[in-house]
Order: sequence, then structure tokens, then C-alpha cells
Amino acid sequence: MGANPESYVSFKNAITGAESLGGTQDWENPEKGVLVEGFHKKEELFSFIDEVEKNLQQCIEALPLEENSGFEWYPYSRLQLLIDNICHTQHHTAQIIERMKAKGITGFSWWIDQNPPQAWG
Repeated sequence: MGANPESYVSFKNAITGAESLGGTQDWENPEKGVLVEGFHKKEELFSFIDEVEKNLQQCIEALPLEENSGFEWYPYSRLQLLIDNICHTQHHTAQIIERMKAKGITGFSWWIDQNPPQAWG
């Protein structure tokens, strides 16, 4: 998220077309001629996380949180949009966890610290 579209800078090692994971609609797929290849290695992901953490404070301070959301159909502030996005992400995370539990997946190691999984009640 940036202060405006012009300030957006993509991850320097981004995989072209990877934001399009495929689907039945044209808009869900990469542009014609774009072949999505490869994957990020663990070290690249850690590098990305380090870059985000290094720039996070400056990026947050640059956000015009009191301004309109930027969407004419969403008449609230950008701060409210961000809060709603966090809640929306939390909702879908809970759906994924519910589906995992239904399939018998009861725990997993947290990748960040490798703690052993705890059984869900």
C-alpha cells in the first residue's frame, strides 16, 4: 500500500505474472504471452520480509489515512479501509482453519520459530 499509485514500488525479485494464479475468467490470468515460471526460495522471502520491516514505519507515516479510501463506492477513510481489510483477512483465515480441521489437520509448526504444533480442541 502506498500513499498513491505513483509511489508504488514492487518487490525487486517479483515473479512476473505470479499475482495471477489462473482461473476461468480472462482477468484472473496473466496477460497473453506472460509465462509464470519459478518460485521464491526461502532466503528471498526472508529478504522481502526484511525489506518490508525496514521500510514499514516510513511507509505508514506517508499514508494519508484521513483521506478518502480511493474508491468512489467506498465512502470511508483510508484508515477505515485498512481496518476492514484486516477484519476481512481474519475472516478468511478462520475459514481456512475450519476447513483444515474438517480434514483432520490439527496443527502445524509455526515457520517463524519452529514451535511444535498444538492440538486444537
